[in-house]
Amino acid sequence: MSLNQAAIQDAILALQHVTRREDASTDPAEIAIIAREKHVLIGAISSLATADLLAAAQTVNALIDAIEACIAAAQRGPFHGGFLAGLSNALDGLNRTLSQMQGSEALPPAPEVAGAALSMAKAKAMQPTTAPGLPSKKTDFASLKAEYTAWFAVCEVRPDKKDNLEFYMTKIVKGRASYEKVATATNVPWFFIAITHGMEGGFNFTTHLHNGDPLSSRTFNVPAGRPPFGTPPFAWHDSAIDAIRFDGLHEETDWSLPRMLFRFEKFNGMGYRKLGVPTPYLWSHSHLYAKGKFTSDGSFDPEAVSKQTGAAVQLKELMNRGIIMVS
Repeated sequence: MSLNQAAIQDAILALQHVTRREDASTDPAEIAIIAREKHVLIGAISSLATADLLAAAQTVNALIDAIEACIAAAQRGPFHGGFLAGLSNALDGLNRTLSQMQGSEALPPAPEVAGAALSMAKAKAMQPTTAPGLPSKKTDFASLKAEYTAWFAVCEVRPDKKDNLEFYMTKIVKGRASYEKVATATNVPWFFIAITHGMEGGFNFTTHLHNGDPLSSRTFNVPAGRPPFGTPPFAWHDSAIDAIRFDGLHEETDWSLPRMLFRFEKFNGMGYRKLGVPTPYLWSHSHLYAKGKFTSDGSFDPEAVSKQTGAAVQLKELMNRGIIMVS
């Protein structure tokens, strides 16, 4: 079963429950909310049949909001026919599907593979005309600090990707309380945690931040056996705190803009620099990146295009909206 089909099944389940509730409820306010959200459910079921992955993820996110609105509107019982339980099950399924959709587009590591360099002419041909030039092939922070600052200053989201960026903003703001809880325990900015969570785990709060393994047990992929203390199932924020401490991020004191961008890029890998290609991990969906990405086997495909919104693009939008301040 495809991810779209799984989402359709959960949407149909939710639609059945809210339709029965609409007929049974005596609360005019609740009935009005259900009538409004039913249109979202019906439209989503129709559009998911043919939507590509990015559009489907946005549709599933709208479905989740619609179901949560119906649950919040149900102030008075009795709740017959498993109404709340049915909606909760549909909600859980949609959240899993959404995380899988986002996680399936996570960028594989970008290794510095010997012999992978492109010619300058090829690298330039891959660059959008709006880019300020080829990225430096150096990989140390001192050499890259000025570049990060200059590229970030001119970074603009592509007009056709604004809807996808809005999806990221919605998820970041919605999960802010959870990210702030981890930030308080680690002294790592909450928005750095949020963006990393989206890039690496599709904003899935049922998996370890370390590597996406389920919270029902300790991690079994690298790094395995985390967290080393406590008894599963783990709370997301407890596991996230361990992940940040495992990477030593809690000991960092410099969270300036260029240093943050350096950490994001280094987390994925500096392999794009050897090729003279802007890393999509930072710049995807901006006018600074056009195409080229590493595939799951560590090979570089010059025609492949990242479907994620880059970390720098997300960071700049949070700043533009006045949600955060970074110097």
